Amino acid sequence: MALTQFGEKTRTLFLKSESHKLHHAFEAAAAIKAGQPVKLNAAGGVIPAVATEPSINIVGYSIHTAKIGDVATVMVKPYLIVWAEPKLAVAAGPVAYDGQATNPAFISVKAEAVAGDGSAIGFALDQSTGADETIRVALF
Repeated sequence: MALTQFGEKTRTLFLKSESHKLHHAFEAAAAIKAGQPVKLNAAGGVIPAVATEPSINIVGYSIHTAKIGDVATVMVKPYLIVWAEPKLAVAAGPVAYDGQATNPAFISVKAEAVAGDGSAIGFALDQSTGADETIRVALF
């Protein structure tokens, strides 16, 4: 069943999607429209992606229209969300694998060295201000 937008004209926004696709609720750090590609700001809020945005920075597509401060549910590209403990401060956004964390129950991640260099394993959903701070990471 397609999701539709109502108003002067009814139109389908999503023609098909994967069953059981991972969705995640984010705070909107800017106004967002349903169906718009979004990326993470450094603190973990979602903002609209611009047309020239590298595709690695796009975390997914909003399924809600949201104002600043509202919750927007996003159909995300990653498949699962895990806990991680970076060895250094990390902003929310694309991250690369950085081995095992000090706590062996967690992986460690680091900022992607060069945006789009192929090292990204997912997105840090939270900002980490220092070493061994537990954050959520959405993995591809």
